[in-house]
Amino acid sequence: MSTTNIQYNFVNQFDNKPYRTLKEGNDIMMINDVGAVSFSTIKNPREDNRTNAELRDSFNWTDKVYNIGDYAIFPYGDYNNLPDVIRDVVSRNYIAPGLLTKKRNLLWGNGPKLYKEVFDGDLITRELVRDKEIEHWLNSFDYKDYLLRCLKDYNYIEATTTRIEQGKGFYIGENFISKLVHVPANRVRAAAINGSDNHIEGIPTHVIVNNKTSQYFVADEFCKVYPLFDCCNPTAHANSIMYSNEYSFGIDFYTLPDIFGALEWLRRSTATPLILKSFTDNSINLKFHVESPDKYWENKRTELKKKCQEKNIPWKEEYMKEYERAVFEKITEVLSGAENAGKMWHTVRITDTDGNNLKEFGWTIKAIDQNVKDFISAQIDVSKRADYAVGAAVGLHSALGNISESGKSDSGSEQLYAHQTYLSTNINVPEEICCKAINTALRVNFPDADVRIGFHHVGVRRQQDESSKDRAINQ
Repeated sequence: MSTTNIQYNFVNQFDNKPYRTLKEGNDIMMINDVGAVSFSTIKNPREDNRTNAELRDSFNWTDKVYNIGDYAIFPYGDYNNLPDVIRDVVSRNYIAPGLLTKKRNLLWGNGPKLYKEVFDGDLITRELVRDKEIEHWLNSFDYKDYLLRCLKDYNYIEATTTRIEQGKGFYIGENFISKLVHVPANRVRAAAINGSDNHIEGIPTHVIVNNKTSQYFVADEFCKVYPLFDCCNPTAHANSIMYSNEYSFGIDFYTLPDIFGALEWLRRSTATPLILKSFTDNSINLKFHVESPDKYWENKRTELKKKCQEKNIPWKEEYMKEYERAVFEKITEVLSGAENAGKMWHTVRITDTDGNNLKEFGWTIKAIDQNVKDFISAQIDVSKRADYAVGAAVGLHSALGNISESGKSDSGSEQLYAHQTYLSTNINVPEEICCKAINTALRVNFPDADVRIGFHHVGVRRQQDESSKDRAINQ
């Protein structure tokens, strides 16, 4: 049987099929009561190294612009969807959201407090202060909720976005920032006026805010344009956007968060419980792994589009998905089940030339050793390694994230020292970025107060250093 002999029916909806399909990216698993077959689509290595890898890993985001009306938009990521990619990958993972929440809670500590810096020789301490006028202004826009949102964005993307609104007196010369509004990072893109010097030099002057939940930015009523906040002239605009972030080496405006390098580990960590769930729920016996050439599917998509054109049928991507399912089910039917003994699957290798390079495209079918214990152990080992990689990318010590090889919590002393190290090394920069807008507003609105806002922390003491009545076990 050749893959070229499989007939495609445009109206076939594949109802009541005996196989259940699990799909994650290019990885597909077909399961029935007898067994299962997994599939992967692979690209030609030379082609991938020359083209797709360059597209994925170039990071030359500010060298690319696209236009919306009078503005040139600087994309965030090669496909302008990096915040959405990070959100989707992290949210599907079983450990990363919890680690990021713990990291936020550690930074939050006892919450935001007003303070003054007190200098005593080489020692700098914080003196907490109360100011009813400032506290009234802070409560007027629910500053705690605002800061919690900023912390969440920072932990995911290492940047925060704030809309700064001036009071009603702005138009008669009375400068006072009335409130700060958190803006989700995935809805914000930097921009400059088309054809301006800033556009040519790649310097953002404006921000496009898309109020529509979508990664795409279009010129419609859902987009609003704001000037970037000017720290040298904070009252220049009635409404403006402050983008507060950590600088990433080689990236002009946006931040490339540390977690970006662990995205593949996050995906592997996410895949492991799905594989084990399928194994236990279906008692699957994974017998084969099939690798198919990406070139085959590209050619087939072109062929199906041509057939649609000949039959005057509007092309839909669902046609290609249905064809893929038909092919995978036919292969699974041949490979799984004792009644198929003696059957074979035949494909033809295709060669193609590109300059001086000769490419070969073909299907490969690999039998999988049916050692269940080794299979499960291998998946667990991958998951453990992925957990450590995720913890390292998040920047949270394994003792604080409860990531241990045995699955048990680390000792109290190890957690204590990890917490002390975190407070001494991982607090100041995140606090500076998350509180930048609110501290700027304090400086503008209350210039004589000389106060800032920051997160209050009290170091954890060892239990043996506490009196008996103050120990946690006796509370």
